[in-house]
Amino acid sequence: MIEVKEVEKYFGDRFLFRCKNLKFDNKGLYIIRGPNGCGKTTFLRMLFGKDRDFKGMIKNTFNKKVMLSQQPYFFKGSVAYNLSLSLRQQRFKDAEKVLKMFAIDPYANINSLSLGQKQLVAFLRAFYIESDVLFLDEPDSYLDSSVRNFIFEKVEKDAQNRCIIMVTHNSQMVACSKLVYFEDNQIIEKR
Repeated sequence: MIEVKEVEKYFGDRFLFRCKNLKFDNKGLYIIRGPNGCGKTTFLRMLFGKDRDFKGMIKNTFNKKVMLSQQPYFFKGSVAYNLSLSLRQQRFKDAEKVLKMFAIDPYANINSLSLGQKQLVAFLRAFYIESDVLFLDEPDSYLDSSVRNFIFEKVEKDAQNRCIIMVTHNSQMVACSKLVYFEDNQIIEKR
């Protein structure tokens, strides 16, 4: 569970946003939305624990946390190598099936892939790591509609078993989730 109480975020002297009270349960899908530049990624990093420069309290009791950032890092080598560094055997096989479904050669050099293909690999690497909470920062960037729909279906189903907190501009996910929205420098939960 994550609890947020009386949080304020500044960049230097500039006020960015405030969140009075918010709770993320052990299971469920939370979508963070708002205009560009409002601080969605910053807030996601704060929830994860990567950004601790704020006023107030964020208590994250999840033991196993995984985050997919907007610009994921890849190691030199094949797609399979990049997945094998994070995934156990069965989960690697699951990821490999998805790659084949979308015609991506697991043994292709990671640098030979398009941005959309790399985004899918990064998503699979984060998604198949065992965790209590999964943070996704615009995982649907660069993806065509068939891959995007596949990812959203996986996320929606998986949120029944763990907490998933996702930043996305795609309105498709809003119906099946709890919406956390940035409005006038305030973070609020819309029901």
